[in-house]
Amino acid sequence: MKPPPPSIGVAQRRLLAALLFSVLVTATTRLAPFPTAAGWTLAGLAVALLAAVLLCRVNFLQWSRRLLFLEPFALGAATLAFWQPHGGVIFACAVTRATLCLGALVLLGQTTPFAALLAALRAWHFPGLLCTTLMLLERYRSVLVEESARMRRARAARVFLARRTAHWQALGELLGQLFVRTLARTERLYAAMCARGWRDGV
Repeated sequence: MKPPPPSIGVAQRRLLAALLFSVLVTATTRLAPFPTAAGWTLAGLAVALLAAVLLCRVNFLQWSRRLLFLEPFALGAATLAFWQPHGGVIFACAVTRATLCLGALVLLGQTTPFAALLAALRAWHFPGLLCTTLMLLERYRSVLVEESARMRRARAARVFLARRTAHWQALGELLGQLFVRTLARTERLYAAMCARGWRDGV
């Protein structure tokens, strides 16, 4: 039996807690050689995040996998720090902060349905166009995943690739075709919505 969906008030409190946690993480001073006050603060926030994961009784392995899936984005953005003086320290600080913020967002996504988060944003009087865009993005995310899976199966059934370079080339072509199909689907969707009386921001 599935638990009942959280109310708007519960979703608002969870969203506010995640935002305050992220603000607290980003507000820490630049990480100096450990241990420092900032280092201990980030360590304490990491312990608090892990405690929240355990208290919320979410699947820890699933939470870890999702966080690891997003980690390359944090590492990619943090590599720019190596062009600055003391780049290693700045890199460690950026990766730590980004990982903690991503972990809080992943926990929020695992504990609160997306519809409840949208309802909380609307209750906070966020722009209607932004809420509608987020709703459509979540709705058609699964459609794009299914479309890409069908394209991969169709290509694998028709093409036999032995070299890794050819594999990467095929992957690039697949992404390009998926982008074109996404744009075409977006235009059809927008035209259908306008034909039914939808207006921007409504």
